[in-house]
Amino acid sequence: MIISGHGDEGGFIFGEFAPEIDVSALSNGHLSAEAIGARANLPETVVISTACGTGGKAFASAFLDGGSSAYIAPEGYPDGADAALFVHRLMHGMLRAGRPLEDAFRLAQVTDEPECRFTLYGGESRG
Repeated sequence: MIISGHGDEGGFIFGEFAPEIDVSALSNGHLSAEAIGARANLPETVVISTACGTGGKAFASAFLDGGSSAYIAPEGYPDGADAALFVHRLMHGMLRAGRPLEDAFRLAQVTDEPECRFTLYGGESRG
């Protein structure tokens, strides 16, 4: 599952919604790790987030505790082009080249800048 969006220190950022949409899980327009942890049920799902600031242990635990087999996201604030290229390279590595998740993840990194790199939790190593 790919979550393509924006994030910051408050979590995943959501915009405005029609009044009939339930936004009770949001706090000040953000979806926090705690809110995800209370609701996540994604057995054996690899979750990839491009949202800035969502690569910390709290978000990883929320998804992994909800059954996800792995969680990948940036802890920092990568450039949008870097995030899109990372996902493209990751998918190409797994789907086209047939690499295991951890190998595809390692090869998908597009920069050495710590602020722009993605982090893998779970997978075979259960990082």
